[in-house]
Amino acid sequence: YNSVALNTVPKDEHEDRPIGDRRGRSGAEDRIALGHTATMCSGVKFTELWLRHDEYFSAGGEDIARCYHQPDVTVERALTNAVGWPLKMSGFRAAGMSRAEDAQVPNDAKMRPCFAGLFMGDHCAVEVIQGAHASVVEECGAVVRSELLMNGAPAPRSLTAAAICVDDFNVLGRRRIFLDGAV
Repeated sequence: YNSVALNTVPKDEHEDRPIGDRRGRSGAEDRIALGHTATMCSGVKFTELWLRHDEYFSAGGEDIARCYHQPDVTVERALTNAVGWPLKMSGFRAAGMSRAEDAQVPNDAKMRPCFAGLFMGDHCAVEVIQGAHASVVEECGAVVRSELLMNGAPAPRSLTAAAICVDDFNVLGRRRIFLDGAV
């Protein structure tokens, strides 16, 4: 209950993706009121968005690399991400993992390593990442709110539409199929 089970999943041939199983911790915490995720578009909406028999949307997208591990979290949040068994402070020091504020901690004191980021598997992570991504994309002018494809809302009437799905940014453009098969 007080620990986070740490698993890794291969991301590619050079890197693994850490996944934190926070079910115990998440169950003891309050939920974040739905904000940006309430209108988050599901990936299935991108498969075939046909407008008419001769017109469809085509899609392109980008993914934010290591997006869940970039946000800083508070010390209080990091303490809820304890991973592994308690270790002596001397082990942390030997591995170069101690901080200046740990200077007064005796070498034989037991400490637990904590992950100071958002785990995939943290019930708050999707809401935090979705909200931050949407804010950045809108503030930099990469998308206009009237062009956003959102769950529960009609498709935008513009020639382009965009969707922000957690760490993915997708842009859809209207395409026509002509009688000779050309696009």
